[in-house]
Amino acid sequence: MPDKTGRFSRRETMFTERFAATGDAVYAAEKAGYSSPRQAASQNANNPAIAAECRRLVADQLATETLPAASRRHLALLNDETVTGQVLIRAIDLAYRYGLASPDGAEGKELHEMTGEELQRALHRLRQEASERSRLVIEHASGDEGINAHPGVFD
Repeated sequence: MPDKTGRFSRRETMFTERFAATGDAVYAAEKAGYSSPRQAASQNANNPAIAAECRRLVADQLATETLPAASRRHLALLNDETVTGQVLIRAIDLAYRYGLASPDGAEGKELHEMTGEELQRALHRLRQEASERSRLVIEHASGDEGINAHPGVFD
């Protein structure tokens, strides 16, 4: 548990780093030096502050290391002229599905996967689109382009 200043003990810090890196709480507790690793793993993994710190560490690693590395590899795959077949199709599909997604990140998600805010934005977009599509469009012919300007087959 963090102290009053919000800092973790040395063992807790070690546990969170190892747990975030491996996802194995018992291993993390062993490496952090707890005398009863299974018990410490259970207590630490169920501690809200430690769990939040682990999520933060994982999200940071994802943003700073994993996604940039995956993006570089994906781009290299797309630019490699020797790549064909299902690998290329999957790479293109991923590029379109996630690279061209909406800025709010909700596009492509199922309704049950969206947050309340994402649902509200999606609903607003749909209402705007429905209103644009339902606008009455009247094409107006002016001047000499009257009804008989372009006679039909029976005229």
